[in-house]
Amino acid sequence: MLAKQPPLRLGGLSWRDRIQLVNSVLFCVVGGILILRFVRGPAPWAAMVLGGLFLAFGAYRLGLARRELRKRNHHDE
Repeated sequence: MLAKQPPLRLGGLSWRDRIQLVNSVLFCVVGGILILRFVRGPAPWAAMVLGGLFLAFGAYRLGLARRELRKRNHHDE
């Protein structure tokens, strides 16, 4: 069973941090849409490659943000 972790607090984020989080989520959404477009119908293979890159980059940035938030929350305790 997974250990219950404390919720991440977003109150201490600067506007820059919040914009970067939104951009990371948008990268994931656009990447998913490009991949879905490729799978559902005729689209150039570049759409699949670009979608995969966008999705991977957005997930990477979200992972970095998660790690940074955990670090900040750990220091606050």
